[in-house]
Amino acid sequence: MVVTPQYRELDGEVRKQAAQLARKRCECDGIVLCDDIEPAKVTEYEAQKSALQEEVLEMTGTLADLKACRKATPRHVQFADLPEEDRFKMLSMKGKYFIDTIKLIAYRAETAMVNRVRQAMRRQDDARSLYATEADILPDHNVNKLTVRLHQPANHCSSATILHLLEELNATRTTFPGTDLRLFYELVS
Repeated sequence: MVVTPQYRELDGEVRKQAAQLARKRCECDGIVLCDDIEPAKVTEYEAQKSALQEEVLEMTGTLADLKACRKATPRHVQFADLPEEDRFKMLSMKGKYFIDTIKLIAYRAETAMVNRVRQAMRRQDDARSLYATEADILPDHNVNKLTVRLHQPANHCSSATILHLLEELNATRTTFPGTDLRLFYELVS
């Protein structure tokens, strides 16, 4: 059983309309008459308030219609009953094995780097969290260099640990596979 594309689309519309309605209600509730009660200001306040209330009523009706339509649409359907254009393609076993092999290699490489980094860390349980850092990749074909600039982490201890790792990685003078670009890592502020 899979979620029908029509239900998913209607559910997205319901959520979008509900969010717009909530914002419009906040806008309507935000209009308060707190100045002097002068006839011109009262008339302007009433006009703004009534216009927003009409929009809220209209949006509430639209939301109710969308919810009714979503309720009438079957949520799940057998995969075999889906139209061909809505079916997702499954990986062949060879493709799945290939993807799994890449994931395994990446995990082993990360584990090897974590073991190196733990030597320079006080709290060794935080080692894997260091790899959730954003980076810029800058190729320079003139000098055959591929620079990977890591963004600064939140604290100084993590920065020192990452610098330790980057020194070791730069010492290997690794060439990026399939190119003649040498990898160079740096930490930017």
